[in-house]
Amino acid sequence: MSKEVRNIISKLLAESSQFNANDVLVDAKNDHRRLHFLSDEHDPSVLQFDLSAFPKKILTDARNNLKESGTNTLCLAQGIIDLELNGRHVQSPMILFPLLAKIDRMQQRVSFQKAEDAAFINPFISSHFRKVFDIDLPQELVDNPTLDSLVSFFESKQLNVQSRQTIIGNFHHHRFDVLKELEELLEMERLNPAIGTLFGEEVVELPPLDLTSTNLFPADTDHERVFESVSRSNTVVQGPPGTGKSQVICNLIGKVLPAEQTLLVVSEKRVALEVIQSKLSQLGLNRLSFVAGSDRQSHDFLHDLKSTWDFFESYESSSEINLQLSKQYEDHLQMTLDLLNQPDLIGGISFHAFRDHTEGKDLSGFYSSNAPSIACFLDNRRIIQRIFELKLNESASFLRKSSLASDDFLSLDERISNWKDQLAILRSVFKLDQWNDLAQATRKAATCQVFENELFKQYADIFKPETKQRKQFKRLAKQYFVLAETPAIGSEWKVYPSLQETQSLLNQFQHGNFFERSRAKKRWKQLSQLPAENAIESLKKRIDAGKKEKKLDKCIAQMKKLGIHDPKTEVAIIQQSLSVYSEEKWNAYLSIPVEERSKITLYHNELNALHRELHATFKLTETMSISHVLDRVKDQFSLLLAERKRILSLDETELISLRDCADFASYELLIYGSNWTLFKERFPAFSDFEPKEIKSKVAAILEAQAHESRVHASHLLNQVHARFQAYHTLLNTPASKLKPDQKELKKQLRKGKSILVKEFAKTRSHPSLRELFLSEARHWITLLKPIWLSNPSSLAKCFPMEEHCFDCVIFDEASQLPVQHALGAIQRSQRMVIAGDEHQMGPSSYFQSGSDEVIDLLHQASYHFPKVPLLHHYRSAHPELIAFSNKHFYGGQLSAYPSAKRDQAPITHHFVEGATFENRRNEVEATAIVRFISNQLPRSKSIGIVAFSEEQLNCITQQLDSNTYEALLAHQETHGGFLKALENVQGDECDHLIIGFGYAPNNDGDFHMRFGPMNTQNGRKRLNVLLTRARESIDFFCSVKSTDFKLSDNESINLLRQWIAFSEQQAELSSVKFPHDLHPEVTGSTLTFYRIQEKLPQARELATLQSVLEMRGWTVEYG
Repeated sequence: MSKEVRNIISKLLAESSQFNANDVLVDAKNDHRRLHFLSDEHDPSVLQFDLSAFPKKILTDARNNLKESGTNTLCLAQGIIDLELNGRHVQSPMILFPLLAKIDRMQQRVSFQKAEDAAFINPFISSHFRKVFDIDLPQELVDNPTLDSLVSFFESKQLNVQSRQTIIGNFHHHRFDVLKELEELLEMERLNPAIGTLFGEEVVELPPLDLTSTNLFPADTDHERVFESVSRSNTVVQGPPGTGKSQVICNLIGKVLPAEQTLLVVSEKRVALEVIQSKLSQLGLNRLSFVAGSDRQSHDFLHDLKSTWDFFESYESSSEINLQLSKQYEDHLQMTLDLLNQPDLIGGISFHAFRDHTEGKDLSGFYSSNAPSIACFLDNRRIIQRIFELKLNESASFLRKSSLASDDFLSLDERISNWKDQLAILRSVFKLDQWNDLAQATRKAATCQVFENELFKQYADIFKPETKQRKQFKRLAKQYFVLAETPAIGSEWKVYPSLQETQSLLNQFQHGNFFERSRAKKRWKQLSQLPAENAIESLKKRIDAGKKEKKLDKCIAQMKKLGIHDPKTEVAIIQQSLSVYSEEKWNAYLSIPVEERSKITLYHNELNALHRELHATFKLTETMSISHVLDRVKDQFSLLLAERKRILSLDETELISLRDCADFASYELLIYGSNWTLFKERFPAFSDFEPKEIKSKVAAILEAQAHESRVHASHLLNQVHARFQAYHTLLNTPASKLKPDQKELKKQLRKGKSILVKEFAKTRSHPSLRELFLSEARHWITLLKPIWLSNPSSLAKCFPMEEHCFDCVIFDEASQLPVQHALGAIQRSQRMVIAGDEHQMGPSSYFQSGSDEVIDLLHQASYHFPKVPLLHHYRSAHPELIAFSNKHFYGGQLSAYPSAKRDQAPITHHFVEGATFENRRNEVEATAIVRFISNQLPRSKSIGIVAFSEEQLNCITQQLDSNTYEALLAHQETHGGFLKALENVQGDECDHLIIGFGYAPNNDGDFHMRFGPMNTQNGRKRLNVLLTRARESIDFFCSVKSTDFKLSDNESINLLRQWIAFSEQQAELSSVKFPHDLHPEVTGSTLTFYRIQEKLPQARELATLQSVLEMRGWTVEYG
């Protein structure tokens, strides 16, 4: 890892260490509004108070902190130490005890249970001592802190302490664990390359990740793109509210677990982790996960682990096979959609176009192999109709386009007269009624011509099939062609020696004595231009050539007996002609009576000429009357000439098909019927298809997916159970039968099991999760709990800073996670997925005292890793609820699905007349909201209530009478919901959202447009967060109109004005809007989508549409 990256981490550590003096861990002042100081006379062991006397804000904040981040911030602090921070005197709490609050509403009392065994030193003091005094607190003091031991230690350092001070409040101690993470990172020799990539260094390629294709939960096309990206690389998932991020995360868990990998899910928001845990519980997979974050993490984890252990000890594996039929069904539906989308599916037109054109037509019995395509027919429909109207269909079908197009066509009538005269003459000799008669006579003439010519007469014995001479010729011709290829005398010879002399010279060169060889060389010089060294080779070649010459002479002599006197010329001609004089033609010739041969030979030229000219001009069939064709064309020649250009625009198949039909109607049926028959032959399974079948095809996919998800979940449990049994089998296997690595594993498993069994029996004093994870128990922990869900601080406490501690980390709500809080999780993991929404609120800074914004993980990662957007919005039951955010934040890209239940407009604007905003309150509007809340409580739906300021929220709650307030709390406890100021809204959801704007003109009529958090740079994000919380309805209470807003250069204020204007226009129930620009036929709660494949060509997209709409009360049909 580069020095630059380490410098970045060092800078983040320095920035995070800039403690805010207003933090109660740093300075717990007596006048702090959110602390409750116990008097010196109060017994710290008795923590019980009247509810009216205890600050409600402390309880509310503690509950919200626990709900949102999973961290219990409610603590009892004892002892105060005087310190100096940046030149300022501060009083820091010394020791803290987590508290659990219990409210008795009947007695109107609140009591607190103190976790004595979870006491810890104020982490600010530990950090301050290390940073300022370069002193680490003694480890025994850190491990077992008591007030007395701390007082003694600090007094020994000459520091002023107040041991009797006791405080109850919310202390965000957990954030100091992140500082330790950063310090540990800087001490690591090797950093995960992904950290470098996150800060702009080169991307390190990851090995492919094999993800199973089965999903635990339905996945749309965007989700599938996420899975594809994750299989290749670290990935950023851009997920606006309600687009199924938690579903994507759960599916990723289900896809990674089969490879026996471990997963870590990190989020600052407890609710995000609980959503994932809840979804896993639907399939029984929650027992494989653990949500870290309690004050007694070790106790809670061991209790949970024991439960999982006991479960698998009595578990019976399922034997059901996952056939994964949904993929086959989806592929089949995709093929159907592809065919429906094919523009030239049936005769050059689409399926739906064909249905439109053939509606009410009976196509049975209509077929012609010559029929043109439907597309051609439609292009020339008017021309064809005119041809039938003029009754030119038959005569036009006789003519070839080449004849029509030629200049000679103008004189066709004269040529027809000549042909008729010629035909009359030939008919006196031959029977020539039909075209086949003329064709046969012409073929006979050609045959006679072949066997009556001079070539045949000269070599008749050779040409006749199966004769002895024909067979002899074939053998001799083959031999001749081989021998005739003998090379000519080479240029190296001066004199070409005879064979006898050649043989004599060769013997002298090879076997002669000195004198004989000398004489041979002398003679060689007279014969050849080559040196004597080449003599033997050349003489051998001459002997071989001589032998071939003898064979060739013999072959030629035999050919002369067959009448071939010039083989060089005649053999090739005869060879080429043999195929002409085939047995078939010879038999055809013999079948012609002898007396007829002379006539045919006599009129050979006339027959050929007439046949050639008629064939070039007309398209005639065998049984067609020649006279009829000639008469019909001649009679209608003037009309044909007039319509010539129109007829020429038709192709040959269209012209031929004209003759098969008596009228245009039958011609039209012939075209459609012929093309439909061809289509059915190509796609027999599709021949009876009706669009309404799409519904059952989608239903089959959804049913199979639901079944497969259950089977897949059971297979994941089977897999863990199999390994669980394998571990126990190994423990019971004698060492003599084990390999060395198995012996070592057995030793660790036995020790690990011993540790866990001992801890299962205890109720307190457990080792920390980090200690458990570093022990031999790790094998069992990673087996039974492969899924960990945690916030960054709990992660820092639970797990050692080990590279590849987890196979994959998934960050949820990453826009709210400071980048420095994520580095520990990244270091511990091999692969990461970062999910969040850039238009949600960013992280709040626990440390910084300045105004600099904290960089969030999502923002940083978006510039360095592949991004996949999620664009299917499922939260809002009515598209109107997401419409404003969709337009102003998400570019209109979100697809939302309407509900069939639409009794009233989903957004209601309540304008409050006569309200004023004085002393930061709007009493009149608060009264209106309180009255509305009372009317909503009987509904069994979750209710969220948000005021634009903390003061206005107090104004609303104070106007609630005690009974209504208690009823509201009980309702939210049962059905869910929240009661918050705008600045605290994040990650919440509700069915019905009630918003109180609060701001209004003052008593003087002045509207100052000072909207607290909305005026800040992040005001627009706060508005987006607020407006994306509701599932079913928004009731917006406002005491001003959009026209009351003045022009502003503040983008957030302008957006707020646009929202108010938008809500003002939502008074009436608008028409139902469907995603993907779909416009189905709506009949009650039934939707009929016509030509759905044109808007949704993907089977998965169509399955998503039908599934969501059916869940929202619609009956979906297709046409």
